[in-house]
Amino acid sequence: MAGFMTFIFFIFGLLGLVFVWSAAGFIYSVVKLSKESSDDDPDCKVCEYLCAYSSSLTFQEQILLFPNLVVAFIACKIIDCGCK
Repeated sequence: MAGFMTFIFFIFGLLGLVFVWSAAGFIYSVVKLSKESSDDDPDCKVCEYLCAYSSSLTFQEQILLFPNLVVAFIACKIIDCGCK
């Protein structure tokens, strides 16, 4: 039984790590994007901006924002907008 509890603890630890990782990436994005001006965008303009934003990031920033970028790109694919 102790092995199972260790396994459960390990799984919840990984889930917590991913949550902290995503939260750190989200906070970083909000801080970085709040410094830039924005205007009223049509539907796919946001996805085009996301593509430009992700290509301007350094490798370390992309690692930090990886879970957030994956979810954002999936959302853009769902609404039929993608990188051009």
